[in-house]
Amino acid sequence: MIRSQVHKTIQRLNRRAITSLPAQSVLWDSEKLLKQDEEARNRAQYFFSHGVPNKAECKLLATLLQKHNTEIESYPYLFLYEWSPTNMMGRGDAVFASGQGGLVVVEAKAKHATKHVTKQSLFYRQRLLEEYPQSSVSAAILTHGGFAWTQKESEHAENPVQLTSVLLPLKQRNLVHKQQKLEVNSLPSVRSTTLPKDTSVLCSITGQISPSQNSHLSLLSSLFTCRQTTPPPIRKNKNKALRRSARYN
Repeated sequence: MIRSQVHKTIQRLNRRAITSLPAQSVLWDSEKLLKQDEEARNRAQYFFSHGVPNKAECKLLATLLQKHNTEIESYPYLFLYEWSPTNMMGRGDAVFASGQGGLVVVEAKAKHATKHVTKQSLFYRQRLLEEYPQSSVSAAILTHGGFAWTQKESEHAENPVQLTSVLLPLKQRNLVHKQQKLEVNSLPSVRSTTLPKDTSVLCSITGQISPSQNSHLSLLSSLFTCRQTTPPPIRKNKNKALRRSARYN
């Protein structure tokens, strides 16, 4: 009696949908995908042997899981089987992976009508895209009428780890550029002592800093050009002078 209850409990647990989904980095790792494929296929065989959810649907999915299936030859890895999103909304049938960041959601129904199953495939595509935002997710259906794509995307997606390694040198160059700007702003002000008193100095920026310039003088010579200008003559107030002369007279 106890053994039969334990056996039924194990069967219920095995038939539950997977909610602990693999990490996103697995989508670009062939070794981990092979391991995930083996576990998912073993899980699928368990469902097939028990006819869950029904024998007709199991027969459809069994043909799709064949190694030399031409319908999804670009997605050779079975990634998930009988799975649920982390928000526990719904239960999908099968997900295949390309090994290069691409995923495809396949929803199967043992009937000829496609309207309801098409909505399901697009719904689970959106849920899977929320789980793996860096991947490229497609959707497809499988009915008595055959295999059909409901939304086809690229099988390739950029690995976020590689993107980080490319963007890092750009950040470093930006930091160097900011440091050079700070060095220029911290230079002491230069005042000319050789120019006559009746002249002033007007400076304008004419160049940019090059990394080979080390001294302040070379930086200033490349940044500034100066020219001498004579200020306008001081105009005397004639009315004030006339009032003063009239007061003394």
